[in-house]
Amino acid sequence: KFKKTFCIEFFGNDMSQAGQIITEISHEFSGKRPDSGASLMALEHFDEEYIKAIRYKTKTSVGTRLIAVLLVDMVSNDEQELKAGIRSIETILDAYDETGLTMAEDDIQAERYWQDRKRLGAIAAHTNAFKLNEDIVLPIDSLAEFARYVDDYNIQEKKFNQARIIQNIVDYLDTAIPLSDPDLLRARVGRAKDLAYRTRKKLDIASRDALEARIHSKNFFQEVVDSLRGYSLVLENVTRVYDQTRARLIVIATHMHAGDGNVHVNIPVLSNDRQMMERANATADTIMAKAIELNGAVSGEHGIGVTKFKHLSPERIEEFTAYRKVVDPKGLMNPGKLFEPHIIDRVFTPSFNLLELEAQILKYGSLSDLAMNIANCVRCGKCKPLCPVFLPAKNMFFHPRNKNLSIGALIEALLYISQRTQSTGFQILKNLEQIADHCTICHKCYDKCPVNIDSGQIAIKAREILQDMGLKHTALGTRATLTYLATKNKVLNPAFRTTLLGVGTRVQRTAARVYSPFNNTNKNHKNDLSLLLQSPVAKPDSKTLRAFLPSTEKNQAVLLEPEEAATATVFYFPGCGSERLFSRISLATIYLLLESGTRVILPPPYLCCGYPFLVNARKKDYDRIVLEDIIILTQIRDMFRNLTVSACIVSCGTCMESLVQIDLPGIFDCAVQDISDYILTRDPNVQLTEDYLYHAPCHDSLKDTAMALLDPHLNGSHIQKIAHCCSEAGTLALSRKFSVRRFWDEVRAAGATRMVYVGELCRYLYQAPVRPDDA
Repeated sequence: KFKKTFCIEFFGNDMSQAGQIITEISHEFSGKRPDSGASLMALEHFDEEYIKAIRYKTKTSVGTRLIAVLLVDMVSNDEQELKAGIRSIETILDAYDETGLTMAEDDIQAERYWQDRKRLGAIAAHTNAFKLNEDIVLPIDSLAEFARYVDDYNIQEKKFNQARIIQNIVDYLDTAIPLSDPDLLRARVGRAKDLAYRTRKKLDIASRDALEARIHSKNFFQEVVDSLRGYSLVLENVTRVYDQTRARLIVIATHMHAGDGNVHVNIPVLSNDRQMMERANATADTIMAKAIELNGAVSGEHGIGVTKFKHLSPERIEEFTAYRKVVDPKGLMNPGKLFEPHIIDRVFTPSFNLLELEAQILKYGSLSDLAMNIANCVRCGKCKPLCPVFLPAKNMFFHPRNKNLSIGALIEALLYISQRTQSTGFQILKNLEQIADHCTICHKCYDKCPVNIDSGQIAIKAREILQDMGLKHTALGTRATLTYLATKNKVLNPAFRTTLLGVGTRVQRTAARVYSPFNNTNKNHKNDLSLLLQSPVAKPDSKTLRAFLPSTEKNQAVLLEPEEAATATVFYFPGCGSERLFSRISLATIYLLLESGTRVILPPPYLCCGYPFLVNARKKDYDRIVLEDIIILTQIRDMFRNLTVSACIVSCGTCMESLVQIDLPGIFDCAVQDISDYILTRDPNVQLTEDYLYHAPCHDSLKDTAMALLDPHLNGSHIQKIAHCCSEAGTLALSRKFSVRRFWDEVRAAGATRMVYVGELCRYLYQAPVRPDDA
């Protein structure tokens, strides 16, 4: 019934301290159950290397050097017993000066605590997501000794790595060929060797803090660089040697399910560096040997693999072999594996840290940028539940983790084909389009990614590569839409609107209804026509916003004053959707602003934020549109320099994202704000009097705060949140078939007659009915 989450942080230099406290806590709560007192539901630990990798933010200020974190969930059926359990923890910690205890105030804060634990995959980011991932089991009483052992090992590896930096730089300088003045360089190389000798002597007696801060290797590198000023090529190579050697530091990072002594040992490694791989494997061997020495076991959660096999006793290997013969008499499962103890010596796998020929191939078409963008993916899958286009019942392919794997496989296939056939056609990359198109560029995956991969940016990069190579397919409906959005001409724009949105929409809606009995949603659309007729498009409004406003030139703005004296001034950017397609949104936005006593500044007609062009790989058009926007918006700010603009208002999430990218807040010196947020924050008297459905679009201009924002204004009414994806992400509904059935099934099941869209409170005021046939 009762639960408390808290975090214990450990400071100082004594790595064994966390192990000692884990031992005491485990003994204190051993065997206790929630119905007989407080018990532990979770006891998770991670060390200093993980703290650095995930950029952990300390919750206390006990010391300067944070070395370990312990996360605890304590539960009980009796609140007083729970409080007594917490006091027991506090009593244990009283004996340790350099510890800090922080309690989560509520479930939301508790979830934030545990989010740090879920980001531990970031440990392998600097080695392109490759690591030796082993686990062992230790007696609880030996955790402190094991922590000391790992800490000492890491310190020695830091010393070894810094010595290698010095030696590798000297070795390079011995063979360096400068562009000019080789005689002068020889003298400087001699001084560098003398400096290297003195620095190694300092390393031999260096303190722990000096080794942690890499003081001696940094100073050596900086002094060598200072002495080589003017030798640009040599300096470039010295810096490369320094960076590459430093990246080959062997680090043991540990996290554990501390309550049962299950310790995960991770050693990040560059898998195409044979020497580093061999040192990493030797390190894993020492860890296994230490576990056995401490009366532990090398068989943990993850079972036995080639690294652990050699550490099993002959008796256990014999039992294992006999068992395999019973369950797999023909030897079909991993034939030959786990029979030869020294098989690890013949294992070698290349990674994205590419060989020279492969690197040259990938320079073509910016493929190397794409490869490196996905190289750090640790395949944790935390992006899956957040991805709006991922539908487990339909596919296991279109979510960021699996898309990264697929892109990697395509690039590997490209390298193989290019080298074997000497082909530079790169036709295999046409398969990249399906991966790239199934993305709404919502960036939701980025928030949870432990290594900060933005799959939205990867999708845009992939589309640009396809466009440059002539492999990108753009649907007819998308091309027509982009042509319309790019047109500002006073004659052409109405003509486009009449034909494309007027006649075209009526024809498409009629044809889609006629075609619907023959439309099998389980099949992929084979051509533009079937794609265009997958469902009726939404019916646009009969007039644009500009039909209700005075005519203006591109160097003029519109200023709208409320009936009473204005109490605030805002700049409103309608965007294509609210200005040209669904003008009731922009009209309602302006109405709400004027009714709230707000003066409204409007830009010239038909400004586009550029986002539809960016996500459709029309980069030249995007750059041109953005440049025009920046010039016009800056001129508008100069026009109204006498007014204080309190907010830049938008009624579209994609507009918000794009305008922030071009620094609209910097131009107007105020935040970009959603119209709903502005009105509901400014006017607490606005009330919702009916029941509504609520859908947060992929580009959420309220950043997932809409339900909390609307709650004070419900006045007895109810809002039901509709999840999943509606497929209406810009032009994607016309470009690619998404499965929207579960979205509309939920809409129909709710039985409501009004839909509230986040960022579009004006739709509520307009009382726009839900039209499931407009999916």
